[in-house]
Amino acid sequence: MPIKLLTVALFATCGAAQTFVVDAANGPGTNFTDIAAAVAAVPDGATLLVRPGIYGPFSIAAKGLTLLGGPGVDVTGSGALPPAVEVRNTAAAQSVVVSGVRLASCDGAVSVRNCAGPVLLEGVDASLGTCFLTGTRASSFGIWTCAQVLVSRCVGWNSWAANSDVVFELCTLRGSGSYCLHGSCSHSNPGLELTGGSAQIVSGSLTGGAGFSPLSPFSNNQPALSLIGATARVMAPVTLDATGYAGMAPAPAIAGTGSLRLDPAVVLTTTAVPAIASTVGLQTATMPTVLGQSAAPNSTLFAAALGPIGDVVVLVVGLPGAAATVPGFTDAFWIDPAVHQFHAIGVPRPGVPVLGAVAVPNVAALRGLRIAWQAASIGSAGTMASNPTWTLVR
Repeated sequence: MPIKLLTVALFATCGAAQTFVVDAANGPGTNFTDIAAAVAAVPDGATLLVRPGIYGPFSIAAKGLTLLGGPGVDVTGSGALPPAVEVRNTAAAQSVVVSGVRLASCDGAVSVRNCAGPVLLEGVDASLGTCFLTGTRASSFGIWTCAQVLVSRCVGWNSWAANSDVVFELCTLRGSGSYCLHGSCSHSNPGLELTGGSAQIVSGSLTGGAGFSPLSPFSNNQPALSLIGATARVMAPVTLDATGYAGMAPAPAIAGTGSLRLDPAVVLTTTAVPAIASTVGLQTATMPTVLGQSAAPNSTLFAAALGPIGDVVVLVVGLPGAAATVPGFTDAFWIDPAVHQFHAIGVPRPGVPVLGAVAVPNVAALRGLRIAWQAASIGSAGTMASNPTWTLVR
């Protein structure tokens, strides 16, 4: 595709952002040695480049901000109820990105709440969330009353979203099992619990917690996905595992109440019959999916439209926009209608997706820029929109 329009948009977008360096070791070019101090001091819309080091918890409140970490960027927990990473109370025009952070203590958690603007959590590793002294496990990702959240390539425990519009992409989310320690017993939990709102789950895996302590009244095998009045669609490739502990009653892979659209290629692993609770309103459909890959300046952003096999698929690229419905499509598009291009068109075949690529200029100021991708498919089932995805210039 001609990318002149997109290139102009890239430079126009990056021109207003101010960039600051956070380095716990106070190396050359450092502006701040602590993330929390940097978040409090920098202007709305700034970008923080965080070098490897150990940092304390931080809260991004009522401010647009992009935080780019990477391997070796560890954030410790607060030691109390406040989360290690918090994003809250943003306006519709304020976007937040938190990328490349590991929560390096047992009470590490990410909380996103009351955000009217878009939030991207990319490559956040919260898998170390076990407090061995208390026998508890933190809830890694909690999202509450947010308009547009994309959780990409994240790892964690006991995650949930309430009254929000959320996409989980290429995530590994596990529910903790029940066990007893020091005379007290813990709950078992689903891998992901959705209360109200809507969610899309594409690629990755969800695993329900195992109930294996006969001493605990809460010791039940848990579903991989629990719905409480929520709307969800689950698109391949995804694995939902609720095998749990063989000595306890089996749990369905998906349980609760709400409406669910499920791709028949999604793998459900459970000994429960049926695999999906009868209280869930179920529709099955092969749906288009898109997966993206972030990149550094002077390299290439990629996206792949994986299906449906045999449908005509149009891959669209542009700048992110608020969720908007298009006549003829049930699901919303997360792309700015004023800045987008029809990037590629084709018919996916097994193992051969429709591919998109955008070269990123060698301009350091582009770091933190989000590029949106989404696909539309046309086939025997009619027209459908894929999940949205954002790739990040890192």
